[in-house]
Amino acid sequence: MMAMINIDVLGIQSPFSFIHANGNSVYRLPSYAFYGVSPSYKWSKLHVGDRTMTFSPYTLNGHMFRGVGMELKPGRWRIAGMHGRLKRAVAEDRQFLQGLDPAFRRMAAGIKMGYESNQTKLAAILFHADDRQGSFAGDSTSLLRPADNLVLGLEASHQFGPVRLQMDLARNYLTRDKRSDRIESDWKSNALGLFQPRLSSSQTHAINIKSSINIKKATWSLGYEKVDPGYFSLGSLYFQNDFENITTGVQWSMLKQKLNLALQSGFQRTNLANKESNNQNRWLVSANASYNPSSWFNSQVSYSNFNHTTRLRSISNPLSPIDSLSLISTQRQITGYAQWSLNKNQTSLVGLNTSYQQGQSILNDLIQQDKNDFLLINIFHQYRSSSKWQFSSAINYNTSSFLNSNLRSIGPSLQVQKTFYKDKMNFAVQLADNEIFQEKKHSYRAINLNAAVAYSTGHHSLQFRSSFINRIALANSALLPFREIMAEMGYTYRFRK
Repeated sequence: MMAMINIDVLGIQSPFSFIHANGNSVYRLPSYAFYGVSPSYKWSKLHVGDRTMTFSPYTLNGHMFRGVGMELKPGRWRIAGMHGRLKRAVAEDRQFLQGLDPAFRRMAAGIKMGYESNQTKLAAILFHADDRQGSFAGDSTSLLRPADNLVLGLEASHQFGPVRLQMDLARNYLTRDKRSDRIESDWKSNALGLFQPRLSSSQTHAINIKSSINIKKATWSLGYEKVDPGYFSLGSLYFQNDFENITTGVQWSMLKQKLNLALQSGFQRTNLANKESNNQNRWLVSANASYNPSSWFNSQVSYSNFNHTTRLRSISNPLSPIDSLSLISTQRQITGYAQWSLNKNQTSLVGLNTSYQQGQSILNDLIQQDKNDFLLINIFHQYRSSSKWQFSSAINYNTSSFLNSNLRSIGPSLQVQKTFYKDKMNFAVQLADNEIFQEKKHSYRAINLNAAVAYSTGHHSLQFRSSFINRIALANSALLPFREIMAEMGYTYRFRK
């Protein structure tokens, strides 16, 4: 069950969201619930419930927490803070289909204070997180190790005419097992008394320095980033470390800004402490080009082999009755897009979307040695009539090689949309067919039917959405058929003076 409400009264905006699912005994799925509200008024915002905040890439970086947070921007001053639970206690239970890892309850608190003007930005960050022993019965004999983490960060940037300098520094204090013995320390190793060093503690650093200069229609940049081996913040879902990047780049416009090019290249050095058996030193390249000669045609293509972490949704996975998300360390990515208008009034157009990713899966905070490939191709056509009818059709093709499983999906989709009653009502229906091949065998057929109706008038707005999924098992399949029906209704009331 999911609900979303956005209340705006006297300038106070309060978006509220709620998601709940009970446990499923058939598929042995765990129960969960997420809820939260983030009211804001002028320069202040409050977070309550299940929320996410970001201080910097090296401290708190988009990790969901259950608690309270705030963001204050009075004048040029910037203040942000949070306190809450990063992880709930999970006892080991091998009956879960999803294989949830056991975990201590992890609590966190942080604050970021700074100053910001048109030319200058300066901020200091303090973030602390630790695992609470006694989170669940029997954890004293568990192989789990309760961690303790303190991160100090500093961000600064300044504009010197056409030149801009940026700096992001972080010092990380991490104890991997709070049960290990304490050791003697000085003010530097105990962070002025904020951290208690132990035998399992380590101190690591991260630094990121960038400079850029604007010359006519081009922007030239130079960057240096280094993250020590073992650097890890409990405020991040996953963090890549043990690397040093030296990069340079340029962005410029040509042909009266119809052609825009961006290029970044450099060298990456890994295994900084020479403790690993192999090095992966390599050249880094990132390129992006967009060409828009007129209103009837636009296109873009990009390539990058920079490492980054992404959440990837398994495409039409017949092995799971629900969508699943996985962490992937992407090493190579290629994307392309093109769109043509078939007539002068642009009521009919065709287009192409394609993307390819190659990476390695992340399990238990470690990059695996597997190779995963993901390919998406989407060819579409859209037509909009003068009577406010809109038709969209597409052919979708997906391939996925992930965790020793090869899946391929291909099929058409059709969507019809119409507005009524002077644009007060909007109706849309979509039908999609996916033919799924597992290990080169035609094993499943997934049919998706979605419908939505929205009506708005005056202060009131009503929305209704429903979806139907029918997974048909063919002769070569090993799983039973699966059907799911979902419905969602929403109501919005807007206060007006």
